Amino acid sequence: MKNMYKAAAMITLTILAGCGSNDAFENEVKRGNYLKAIDIYEEKLEGNSAAENSSAEFLDSYIQDQLDAYASGKISEESFTNAYTTVEKVNETLQTVSDLPEIERLGKEITGSKESYEDGKRQEEAGNIPEAVNAYRKVSQADTEHYESSVNKANQLLEAYTEDIGNEAENLAGEGKYDQAIELLEAGMRQIGENSDLIRLMEEISTGKYETLLDQALKENDIAKVIRIYAEAEQNAYVSVSTQMTKGYASAVSAYVEEVQDTAEEIFAKGKDYKGASDSIREAMNQVKEDPAVYAQLQEMIDNYSNYKPVKLQDLGYTSKAKYIDQGTRTSDDARDVTGRQFEQTGVICPKGGSSITQYAKEDKEAEIMYYLNGEYSTLNGTVFRPYSSLAYTEHWEKNTRAEIYGDGILLYEAPVLTENTYESYDFSVDVTGVRQLKILVRGMWSEPDTWLGLYIYHPRICLGDLTLQK
Repeated sequence: MKNMYKAAAMITLTILAGCGSNDAFENEVKRGNYLKAIDIYEEKLEGNSAAENSSAEFLDSYIQDQLDAYASGKISEESFTNAYTTVEKVNETLQTVSDLPEIERLGKEITGSKESYEDGKRQEEAGNIPEAVNAYRKVSQADTEHYESSVNKANQLLEAYTEDIGNEAENLAGEGKYDQAIELLEAGMRQIGENSDLIRLMEEISTGKYETLLDQALKENDIAKVIRIYAEAEQNAYVSVSTQMTKGYASAVSAYVEEVQDTAEEIFAKGKDYKGASDSIREAMNQVKEDPAVYAQLQEMIDNYSNYKPVKLQDLGYTSKAKYIDQGTRTSDDARDVTGRQFEQTGVICPKGGSSITQYAKEDKEAEIMYYLNGEYSTLNGTVFRPYSSLAYTEHWEKNTRAEIYGDGILLYEAPVLTENTYESYDFSVDVTGVRQLKILVRGMWSEPDTWLGLYIYHPRICLGDLTLQK
């Protein structure tokens, strides 16, 4: 029994000794003496599970209390930093505090928050309201000393700021200075971010601006301007397009398209001038390029006129060709007239011969080429010319040249007779409206002996060039 009392007494003394040592350990931590605190722990607490648990719990609660005190403004940044450094050093030995990285992060956040609060005060005193609002908005919720007051300050300043801007913007808009009012609101939103009051004003003023511009353009009867303004309004996220605006726009589009069409038709009527008509439409398109729908409608007009663009006869391809006529010449001198004017060599139509003295066209049907037009064209244009190569033939031209064009068997054009004294070319335009089968006859050649005995080379004395069809 005596031994039992003795053992109990020893345990009690050990516990009391541990408690005293824990107090000493905690006091040294609070003083920032981490080396002394580590010595006490290693000499008197380590190995005593109750004392070890007590020291671990203390460190956890102590550093959290210091963080809370710093956040609420009860201690300075320096005091918190010293406390954190001490616990960090001690924990390198104990390895019991797991939340130190989070404590460190929160400490830095609170430090930055307090700096933002002080910056907000400075900006407010300097009259820099947007900067002050932004600074107050950066105050962290973890900064319990300043968070609530910062929210209130930011809201109060923001309300006063937006009210001032709003009043000034409304005054400018009332004077018709819409762009200045919009610039002011945009600057405000760049400073403080999107704000419901400023957005509402932006919508009202932007809509008012375009309603006024559209009304003025309608009064001036500038229908292209009406279309441009409406297109801009539709693309502006702040504008609410009214029924009245849409009605004015629809009327302007109808009038504009009709006006452009009438002008183009008037130009086209003068000799089927598809290019002039298309150019007039393109000019009109440039006036309304902001409106994709109208732009596309006018582009369709141009596409319709492009159907009247001349088509090269050679591109149709002939349906039949006699032996002594060609589409395309052998040499460039056959595709050039005596003045030096050059024609596209592949499109020139001219007579040709064989290789002997008897191989040439003796009948018209041997010098004809046929094309199928299917009644789709109205005009055939081209040029009759004396080829440059004929200058080498210095004798008198005993046989007349011939060039004739037939439509469905009816003679439509007969070219002038070319002689050795002809030094000009003849442009022609033939009405081929309704013609399905087009026939071209060309006769008139000269020959010279080839270097090979008994063979001859034939050259044209008349050619047709730049043959084009137009609808």
